[in-house]
Amino acid sequence: MKNYFKTQEYVSKDVYKARGEKSMQLIDNRIPVFLNNLREALGVPITVNDWLWGGRCEWRGLRNSNSSDYTPFSQHNFGRALDFKVSGMTSDDVRKWIIDNRELDWVKPITFLESEISWVHIDCRATPNNQLWVWGLHSNKTTVYNRVN
Repeated sequence: MKNYFKTQEYVSKDVYKARGEKSMQLIDNRIPVFLNNLREALGVPITVNDWLWGGRCEWRGLRNSNSSDYTPFSQHNFGRALDFKVSGMTSDDVRKWIIDNRELDWVKPITFLESEISWVHIDCRATPNNQLWVWGLHSNKTTVYNRVN
């Protein structure tokens, strides 16, 4: 599998400055495996952090207390979450693709999506029976999708 993403796309400027390529040790392996496979499957660019190219996003992957989006128990803090946008697709279309393809081996580690937002949030928190949960940020409604084990 081709690696489409640089380490800087998973971490903030300060983390990369402190740890360099070792920053990837802070990211759960399931996240880059999923992201690279998704990029391959969709065939279009995916944007995570873009600070390296002069963009404003640096907290879409690993977060620490320097982030204004920091909350103590976010999966981002543990390297188990990622926010991103897919070129030419709405966030709803990407979530639907993930839900529809939830039985693929490389999609199964993704157990949580947020909806009602203009970007895609994925994470790999523990869920019963490896279910895929989709939580609405504004409605606070959770839809559960079972998987064949």
